[in-house]
Amino acid sequence: MKQRTYSIILILLIIIARFININASLQTSILTYRTISVQPTEVNVMLENISNFEANPISSIYDPVRQSQIDINRFNQYTVEELIHFNGIGEKTAMAIFSHREAHGDFRAFEDLIAVKGIGQKKLDQLLKGK
Repeated sequence: MKQRTYSIILILLIIIARFININASLQTSILTYRTISVQPTEVNVMLENISNFEANPISSIYDPVRQSQIDINRFNQYTVEELIHFNGIGEKTAMAIFSHREAHGDFRAFEDLIAVKGIGQKKLDQLLKGK
């Protein structure tokens, strides 16, 4: 019985010793963490660029037929036949723009055209740049 008691005590001492070692290594690893400094100017510049983009939507695009700049209100009045003349807009896309406008109402900004099926970012950029 004494031998069994000594074995249990020995096992408990080993467990306690390991716990102390684990605890000591955890404290050491916690102490080795360093804080990372972030340059606030980079974040501020990024936020400023984002807010400028949202605050300054494209106000007009070039109409190749009229050879002048038109705003979104004028664009909303165009028929399918008139929309085809814009660079990057074929008959299918013109019909999609017209259908979307009929279903959802006038576009408030040229950037809203991204919601039209068949107009991705590349085609929208092409239309906005007039190329």
